[in-house]
Amino acid sequence: MSRPVSRGGRALGPFERAIDLYMERNPVQFTLVGELRRTVTRGRLESALLRLQEVHPLLAVRIEGSGVTSAFVPDEWPVPVTVLPEDTSWRSVAVREQQDPIDTRHGPLLRASLIPRRAQGSVVVLTFAHQIADGIGGLHALHDLVEVLAGGTVENDVLPEPMEDLMLRRGHGGEADDTSTDDIDPRMAAPTAVIPFEGAAPHVGAVALDEDATARLLGRCRSEGTTVHAALCAAASVALSRRGLDFVRVLSPIDLRRSAALPSAVSVRFSATRTGSEASDGSGFWDLARRTSDALSEGRAPETLDAMVRALVAGPPSTVDEAEAMITTTNAADVQVSNLGLARDHEELSAVWGPVQISQLRKERMLGVVTTGGRLRLTETTHEPGPGILGDLVDALEEQTRPGGGPTRP
Repeated sequence: MSRPVSRGGRALGPFERAIDLYMERNPVQFTLVGELRRTVTRGRLESALLRLQEVHPLLAVRIEGSGVTSAFVPDEWPVPVTVLPEDTSWRSVAVREQQDPIDTRHGPLLRASLIPRRAQGSVVVLTFAHQIADGIGGLHALHDLVEVLAGGTVENDVLPEPMEDLMLRRGHGGEADDTSTDDIDPRMAAPTAVIPFEGAAPHVGAVALDEDATARLLGRCRSEGTTVHAALCAAASVALSRRGLDFVRVLSPIDLRRSAALPSAVSVRFSATRTGSEASDGSGFWDLARRTSDALSEGRAPETLDAMVRALVAGPPSTVDEAEAMITTTNAADVQVSNLGLARDHEELSAVWGPVQISQLRKERMLGVVTTGGRLRLTETTHEPGPGILGDLVDALEEQTRPGGGPTRP
């Protein structure tokens, strides 16, 4: 089998280096799942992945060095493909993908699994090392892969620049200013802790709303003056408060392609905002959703992004311990809601699931959200014991969106 064309490398940017340092002890990789209407052979998938590596340079690299010396170096090996028995559960594959760290010192930093279906169709499972892509970047790669598999054409991308360089050039990251932390709720500031990686199998759950339920949710969010993402955060808070949490912290990744007008690319281009809610504060579901939406708008504000860039450029972590301290502070939450939005319409793509991810943090719970074919699809990844929260989350949404549905207390 031929190898992809080498297209150059570069040093990792500050945030990419932070992720890379953290991953020296704590693997972080995410999985996306695409359900295809056509039957795909191993050879066809391998050929399409070679084209994908030509299109997106970070899919054909390895990482050399550590900390300030770390760099993406061209690596000409093709994406490894595992073909599984017919109708294997993609969730079982996603579980195994979280147990098997990607060796980032040997490229490529992507691997694929192919699940044939006994009836017509196939499932493709893609797993990305987090240094080269975030969830939106991974979805971009999946879209292009589907286009290539269908015989379409995709344009070659340039080697993506670090997000900090792009943002500084676009006006983000001015002079530092003094920001008071006196009014920060100490419950929000409390860090979490790293759980040493031992290859334990996480719980991976999945549920899809039907088209009517998805449409009702969208309509109710519009009438309440909020967003679907904020409603999902509120529903997750309701689900966890019903399990005894008095105060729920929610982490929401923010796509800088939209919020800071960065070009689309298979790369790392995100920040994150945390919100908190108290079960006993007396507010209703939609009040909580609106407060969440307002807080997320503040997280996308230019001055907030300026501060994020300044912090990354001025003081990026230079050791594994410093990277762990950064991640356990900024990502300290009871649940993360990673909403990839609408998957691109394509006649060959029937469903997308993910991202499925675990970051080795205490009490971590990751919700992945994608909307395809008019249906909202959710995944949950966690090491927490007992049943997941997807059932309770869907119940909370149903209470609010069914005809005559009333308020609930978060």
